[in-house]
Amino acid sequence: VDVRRHDVVYRLVDDVAAHLAAALPPSSSRETVARADVVQLFRLSSGAVVAGCRVVEGAFPRRCGVRVVRRGEPVGAIDDGVATLRRSKDDVTSVAKGLECGVGLRDAALAASLEEGDVLEAFVVVETPATLA
Repeated sequence: VDVRRHDVVYRLVDDVAAHLAAALPPSSSRETVARADVVQLFRLSSGAVVAGCRVVEGAFPRRCGVRVVRRGEPVGAIDDGVATLRRSKDDVTSVAKGLECGVGLRDAALAASLEEGDVLEAFVVVETPATLA
């Protein structure tokens, strides 16, 4: 049992509100950090599909989630989506705007459904602490 002593009532109310807010689960949201157009698809002998992309917005990171958008509509998403990110046969951690890269997705079914002209949106999951309204 947590016992606390307060001299002023509003400090007690603030302390109880903070304690209750800490017990609530944090809310999470997906924040888009980059976009890349799928220019060409490469099917490897192993059966994997690599998307040849051109980064059109932001810097496309390797550690991110990926949302596939086709004609303005989301097709699918995966939170830990990028398996490989390469630029000129070199593994890289991110690719800057205006550059081309190869993106391999962890979800084989999502990768197989890719089409030229799709947009890959890189996102990170941002968790914000819960507050009492």
